[in-house]
Formats: sequence, C-alpha cells, structure tokens
Amino acid sequence: DRITVLRDGENQAPRRASELNVNSLVELMLGRTLENMFPERQAVHKRELLLSVRDLWPDGMLEPVSFDVYSGEILGLAGQLGSGTGEILAAMAGAHRTRSGTMDFGGESALPRKPSAAIRRKIGYCSDDRKYDGLFLGRPIRENLTSPALETVSRFGWNFGGREQKVAHDLADKFTVDTARLGAEAGVLSGGNQQKVALGKWLAITPRVILVNEPTRGVDVGAKAEIYRKLRELADDGAAIVFASTDMQEITYLPDRVITFYRGMMIGGFDLAGITTAGILKEITDPFNETNL
Repeated sequence: DRITVLRDGENQAPRRASELNVNSLVELMLGRTLENMFPERQAVHKRELLLSVRDLWPDGMLEPVSFDVYSGEILGLAGQLGSGTGEILAAMAGAHRTRSGTMDFGGESALPRKPSAAIRRKIGYCSDDRKYDGLFLGRPIRENLTSPALETVSRFGWNFGGREQKVAHDLADKFTVDTARLGAEAGVLSGGNQQKVALGKWLAITPRVILVNEPTRGVDVGAKAEIYRKLRELADDGAAIVFASTDMQEITYLPDRVITFYRGMMIGGFDLAGITTAGILKEITDPFNETNL
C-alpha cells in the first residue's frame, strides 16, 4: 500500500503506491530526473537483413533453431532458465559446442568456432556471468576496456600505455564509467559499473552485432537505464543487438522483436505491436496448454 525509499542514508518520505509509477519511483531512488527507463522503439520492417541463423543446434537444446537478425534492431530471446537462450547466444559467439548450424554474416556462412573468430567478424559477446568470463577482475579497468582490440594499443607485442589510456578513456566516457578510475582494478567496481565495462569494451572493435545474456543482472536501476539507453544508441547506429533475459519487464519493453523459447525449443515470437508480458509468459511457461490465457 505504501512505499518508502532510502537514498544516501535518508528517508525520502513514504508515498502511496498509487501515486508512483516505475519512472517516478526510479527518480526517487536516483535523486534525479529519469525521462524513461526504456528508450523509444521502432518497427523492424524498415531495416536491412544483417544476419541469418539456420538450423543452429547448440548442445543443451532439444531441436535446431533458425531466425534472422536485422540491422539496427534489438532482438530479445525470451525464456526461463534452461530454455536454451543462453546456449544460442554462446554458440553464435563461438563459445559453445553445436551439433549443426550456419550463420550467414559478413560474407561467411560458417559459425564461429571460437570467440576470436567471432571478434574478427565484429561480433561482441557478454555472458550472464561477467565475473567469470566477462572481466579480468584483478586487472585495471583500462586493460579490460581495450582487451578485445589489443592490436589498436600495442605493436609487436608491446603495449603502449599512452595509446591504451586514450582508447580506454574514450570507451569509458561513452559508457559513463568514471574515467578518473581507469587505473583501478575492475573488481572494485559496483555491479552496475562492472557490467558497463563488460559491455563497453566491445565498442573497441566497432561491433556490428552484440550478443548479451542477461544485460542487467545484478545491476542497480540507474545503471540499468544507462545500459538500455546505450544499447538503443548502438542499434540506432546500425548495430544489431541480440539479448536473452529472464527479466519480464526488460524482455517486454526493451526489444523491437521477441522470440520465445521453452525447454530447448523455439516456440514463436512477437513483432513490436504484439509484444505483451502476458503473451510472452504464456509461450515461455506453458505454450501447449490452449486453456491457459
């Protein structure tokens, strides 16, 4: 019935739940105005086909899947844990074994067999565990930011600190990471800033496709809004964003298009006009029960 917000150790006064919506609640938590948690979306039919996945069968999936990805769109893969969405993203990035499949992109039809092959094709990938395989927690933030594109900051195996600092500064600035802390270890950052570094480092390769599993898991609301805004900016610049999420608000309001999965099977999907929380929930929880509305 009532909501109390604590910010900077102070009570921001209880409010009636009926007086608040998501944006106003976030503004109370942040102490600043937030225009919208999720950026404006656009229909996909005006965009150019960028990538085609055909008969992709990652280990852990019940059957192969096929789908297209368009330039400038944000495509959401919706499913519960164990549905296979994470395996699909990892397979597209060369980080997961597959039984079969092709991926027509950048003049090649073969799937990347290792992450370095995906990077060469301008494909960035963020797993759902940034601390395990997304960041070098014991290394400086600047090294994390430049790690996908070492050739831009080194020559003949030698790292040029000035060049690295400049590239890292530019990337941090784009993802609103504190540029004064680039020498600090990535492990000391908050969850939100760690995630921004894990995502921001891929800007170093000027990506054409970014694959993200659980883009805002363990992230505070302010960082969430910033990540959503940046993903939309990247899409507006022509990149394709493919993400998987178990957050129903995120999978409903962030993507331009949604594909649904259930227990290792691709069930269906929704274009922008048809995306609803109820519709997605039906397909990812009980898709074969016709009486479940």
